[in-house]
Amino acid sequence: MKILGIDASTQTAGVAIIEDEVLKSEIIINNDITHSQKLMVIIDQVFKNLDMTLDEIDGIAVTIGPGSFTGVRIGMATALGLSRAKNIPIAGVSTLEALAMNNKGFSGIICPMQDARRDQIYTAFFEFENDELIRLTSDMAISIDEFIDRIEKYDKSILLAGPDADKFYNSIKDKSNKDVQLVAFNLGLPRPSSVAYVSRNREFGKIIKPNYVRKSQAETSYEEIHGKSVFDD
Repeated sequence: MKILGIDASTQTAGVAIIEDEVLKSEIIINNDITHSQKLMVIIDQVFKNLDMTLDEIDGIAVTIGPGSFTGVRIGMATALGLSRAKNIPIAGVSTLEALAMNNKGFSGIICPMQDARRDQIYTAFFEFENDELIRLTSDMAISIDEFIDRIEKYDKSILLAGPDADKFYNSIKDKSNKDVQLVAFNLGLPRPSSVAYVSRNREFGKIIKPNYVRKSQAETSYEEIHGKSVFDD
Protein backbone atom coordinates (compact mmCIF):
# COMPACT_ATOMS: atom_id res chain seq x y z
CA MET A 1 0.00 0.00 0.00
CA LYS A 2 1.36 3.41 -1.00
CA ILE A 3 0.55 6.16 1.51
CA LEU A 4 1.14 9.89 1.17
CA GLY A 5 1.92 11.39 4.59
CA ILE A 6 1.42 15.12 5.18
CA ASP A 7 2.30 17.23 8.22
CA ALA A 8 1.87 20.99 8.71
CA SER A 9 0.88 21.07 12.38
CA THR A 10 4.03 22.75 13.75
CA GLN A 11 6.69 25.16 12.47
CA THR A 12 7.88 22.55 9.99
CA ALA A 13 6.02 21.21 6.99
CA GLY A 14 6.68 17.81 5.51
CA VAL A 15 5.57 15.28 2.94
CA ALA A 16 6.52 11.61 2.56
CA ILE A 17 5.54 8.56 0.57
CA ILE A 18 5.84 5.08 2.02
CA GLU A 19 5.11 1.74 0.38
CA ASP A 20 4.26 -0.88 2.97
CA GLU A 21 7.25 -0.80 5.38
CA VAL A 22 9.56 1.17 3.06
CA LEU A 23 10.09 4.92 3.05
CA LYS A 24 10.35 5.96 -0.60
CA SER A 25 10.86 9.71 -0.28
CA GLU A 26 10.53 12.42 2.37
CA ILE A 27 10.89 16.22 2.39
CA ILE A 28 10.75 18.39 5.53
CA ILE A 29 11.08 22.18 5.36
CA ASN A 30 11.51 24.70 8.16
CA ASN A 31 11.76 28.24 6.82
CA ASP A 32 9.92 31.56 6.88
CA ILE A 33 7.61 30.67 3.99
CA THR A 34 4.08 29.96 5.19
CA HIS A 35 2.72 26.43 5.02
CA SER A 36 0.06 27.53 2.57
CA GLN A 37 2.80 28.62 0.16
CA LYS A 38 5.15 25.67 0.45
CA LEU A 39 3.04 22.58 1.11
CA MET A 40 1.88 21.96 -2.47
CA VAL A 41 5.38 22.74 -3.73
CA ILE A 42 6.97 19.96 -1.68
CA ILE A 43 4.10 17.59 -2.48
CA ASP A 44 4.87 18.10 -6.18
CA GLN A 45 8.58 17.62 -5.50
CA VAL A 46 8.20 14.35 -3.60
CA PHE A 47 6.26 12.90 -6.53
CA LYS A 48 8.89 14.14 -8.98
CA ASN A 49 11.60 12.50 -6.88
CA LEU A 50 9.91 9.13 -7.43
CA ASP A 51 8.58 9.75 -10.93
CA MET A 52 5.12 9.03 -9.52
CA THR A 53 1.69 10.63 -9.73
CA LEU A 54 -1.11 11.02 -7.21
CA ASP A 55 -3.08 8.38 -9.11
CA GLU A 56 -0.68 5.75 -7.76
CA ILE A 57 -1.41 6.59 -4.11
CA ASP A 58 -3.69 4.25 -2.15
CA GLY A 59 -4.24 6.46 0.91
CA ILE A 60 -3.49 9.90 2.32
CA ALA A 61 -2.58 10.46 5.98
CA VAL A 62 -2.39 13.88 7.59
CA THR A 63 -1.75 15.26 11.07
CA ILE A 64 -4.93 16.67 12.62
CA GLY A 65 -3.37 18.24 15.73
CA PRO A 66 -2.79 19.25 18.36
CA GLY A 67 -0.52 22.00 17.15
CA SER A 68 -0.76 25.27 15.29
CA PHE A 69 -4.44 25.92 14.58
CA THR A 70 -3.56 27.51 11.25
CA GLY A 71 -1.07 24.80 10.31
CA VAL A 72 -3.50 22.01 11.15
CA ARG A 73 -6.20 23.60 9.00
CA ILE A 74 -3.80 24.10 6.08
CA GLY A 75 -2.58 20.51 6.24
CA MET A 76 -6.08 19.07 6.50
CA ALA A 77 -7.47 21.26 3.72
CA THR A 78 -4.62 20.26 1.41
CA ALA A 79 -5.02 16.56 2.17
CA LEU A 80 -8.81 16.71 1.75
CA GLY A 81 -8.44 18.53 -1.56
CA LEU A 82 -6.13 15.84 -2.92
CA SER A 83 -8.35 13.10 -1.51
CA ARG A 84 -11.49 14.42 -3.18
CA ALA A 85 -9.78 15.27 -6.45
CA LYS A 86 -8.71 11.65 -6.98
CA ASN A 87 -11.19 9.83 -4.71
CA ILE A 88 -8.36 8.60 -2.47
CA PRO A 89 -9.31 7.50 1.06
CA ILE A 90 -7.91 9.63 3.87
CA ALA A 91 -6.99 9.16 7.53
CA GLY A 92 -6.22 11.62 10.32
CA VAL A 93 -3.31 11.07 12.72
CA SER A 94 -2.60 12.76 16.04
CA THR A 95 0.52 14.92 15.85
CA LEU A 96 1.58 13.55 19.23
CA GLU A 97 1.25 9.96 18.06
CA ALA A 98 3.34 10.70 14.98
CA LEU A 99 6.02 12.27 17.20
CA ALA A 100 6.03 9.18 19.41
CA MET A 101 6.46 6.94 16.36
CA ASN A 102 9.78 8.69 15.64
CA ASN A 103 11.24 6.95 18.69
CA LYS A 104 10.77 3.32 17.83
CA GLY A 105 13.10 1.18 19.90
CA PHE A 106 12.91 3.21 23.11
CA SER A 107 12.02 0.86 25.96
CA GLY A 108 10.35 3.34 28.32
CA ILE A 109 7.45 5.78 28.23
CA ILE A 110 7.47 8.25 25.35
CA CYS A 111 5.93 11.64 26.08
CA PRO A 112 5.76 13.91 23.04
CA MET A 113 5.03 17.48 24.02
CA GLN A 114 4.21 20.79 22.42
CA ASP A 115 3.91 24.21 24.02
CA ALA A 116 0.16 24.88 24.39
CA ARG A 117 0.68 28.34 25.91
CA ARG A 118 -1.35 29.42 28.96
CA ASP A 119 1.16 27.50 31.15
CA GLN A 120 0.16 24.18 29.59
CA ILE A 121 1.60 21.57 27.27
CA TYR A 122 -0.04 19.25 24.77
CA THR A 123 1.07 15.72 25.56
CA ALA A 124 0.15 12.04 25.62
CA PHE A 125 1.94 8.90 26.81
CA PHE A 126 2.99 6.01 24.58
CA GLU A 127 5.23 2.93 24.65
CA PHE A 128 6.37 0.30 22.19
CA GLU A 129 5.46 -3.36 22.64
CA ASN A 130 6.89 -5.80 20.11
CA ASP A 131 7.65 -2.85 17.81
CA GLU A 132 4.01 -1.70 17.93
CA LEU A 133 3.23 1.77 19.27
CA ILE A 134 0.76 1.55 22.15
CA ARG A 135 -1.21 4.57 23.33
CA LEU A 136 -1.41 4.82 27.13
CA THR A 137 -3.38 8.06 27.45
CA SER A 138 -5.51 10.34 25.34
CA ASP A 139 -4.09 13.60 24.00
CA MET A 140 -4.37 16.28 26.66
CA ALA A 141 -3.50 19.87 27.58
CA ILE A 142 -2.05 19.94 31.13
CA SER A 143 0.33 21.94 33.30
CA ILE A 144 3.93 20.88 33.87
CA ASP A 145 3.13 20.08 37.51
CA GLU A 146 0.29 17.78 36.46
CA PHE A 147 2.57 16.18 33.89
CA ILE A 148 5.14 15.43 36.59
CA ASP A 149 2.45 13.94 38.83
CA ARG A 150 1.36 11.66 36.00
CA ILE A 151 4.81 10.31 35.11
CA GLU A 152 5.52 9.40 38.74
CA LYS A 153 3.26 6.32 38.48
CA TYR A 154 5.40 4.70 35.77
CA ASP A 155 8.35 2.45 36.66
CA LYS A 156 10.15 3.07 33.38
CA SER A 157 12.38 5.76 31.93
CA ILE A 158 10.58 8.81 30.54
CA LEU A 159 11.50 10.19 27.13
CA LEU A 160 10.49 13.79 26.40
CA ALA A 161 10.00 14.14 22.66
CA GLY A 162 8.67 16.74 20.28
CA PRO A 163 9.78 20.16 19.00
CA ASP A 164 9.21 21.89 22.37
CA ALA A 165 10.52 19.19 24.73
CA ASP A 166 13.79 21.02 25.36
CA LYS A 167 11.88 24.01 26.80
CA PHE A 168 10.57 21.91 29.67
CA TYR A 169 13.29 19.30 30.13
CA ASN A 170 15.28 20.99 32.91
CA SER A 171 12.20 21.91 34.93
CA ILE A 172 10.78 18.38 34.71
CA LYS A 173 14.11 16.68 35.42
CA ASP A 174 14.72 18.87 38.48
CA LYS A 175 11.26 18.23 39.97
CA SER A 176 10.83 14.55 39.09
CA ASN A 177 12.36 11.47 40.70
CA LYS A 178 12.20 9.58 37.42
CA ASP A 179 14.88 8.89 34.84
CA VAL A 180 13.88 11.67 32.46
CA GLN A 181 15.61 11.77 29.08
CA LEU A 182 15.46 14.27 26.23
CA VAL A 183 15.09 13.08 22.66
CA ALA A 184 17.76 13.86 20.09
CA PHE A 185 16.88 16.99 18.13
CA ASN A 186 16.41 15.23 14.80
CA LEU A 187 13.86 12.85 16.37
CA GLY A 188 11.96 15.70 18.03
CA LEU A 189 10.58 17.15 14.83
CA PRO A 190 7.37 15.92 13.21
CA ARG A 191 8.07 13.50 10.35
CA PRO A 192 5.50 12.89 7.62
CA SER A 193 6.84 9.36 7.23
CA SER A 194 5.82 8.69 10.85
CA VAL A 195 2.36 10.07 10.05
CA ALA A 196 2.11 7.58 7.20
CA TYR A 197 3.39 4.66 9.32
CA VAL A 198 0.89 5.37 12.11
CA SER A 199 -1.97 5.51 9.60
CA ARG A 200 -1.48 1.89 8.60
CA ASN A 201 -3.49 0.96 11.70
CA ARG A 202 -6.24 3.48 10.90
CA GLU A 203 -9.44 3.09 8.96
CA PHE A 204 -9.24 5.23 5.84
CA GLY A 205 -12.38 6.98 4.68
CA LYS A 206 -13.67 10.27 3.33
CA ILE A 207 -13.92 12.38 6.50
CA ILE A 208 -11.37 13.65 9.01
CA LYS A 209 -11.84 15.99 11.95
CA PRO A 210 -9.34 18.26 13.70
CA ASN A 211 -7.88 17.21 17.05
CA TYR A 212 -7.33 20.59 18.68
CA VAL A 213 -7.52 19.13 22.24
CA ARG A 214 -8.21 22.61 23.59
CA LYS A 215 -10.33 25.40 22.18
CA SER A 216 -8.54 28.34 20.61
CA GLN A 217 -8.45 31.67 22.48
CA ALA A 218 -10.82 33.11 19.87
CA GLU A 219 -13.39 30.38 20.49
CA THR A 220 -13.10 30.77 24.26
CA SER A 221 -13.54 34.54 24.06
CA TYR A 222 -16.57 34.16 21.79
CA GLU A 223 -18.25 31.77 24.23
CA GLU A 224 -17.55 34.08 27.17
CA ILE A 225 -19.15 37.01 25.34
CA HIS A 226 -22.07 35.23 23.64
CA GLY A 227 -22.74 32.35 25.99
CA LYS A 228 -22.62 29.78 23.19
CA SER A 229 -20.19 28.08 20.85
CA VAL A 230 -19.20 29.75 17.60
CA PHE A 231 -20.49 26.58 15.93
CA ASP A 232 -23.98 26.79 17.49
CA ASP A 233 -26.86 27.97 15.33
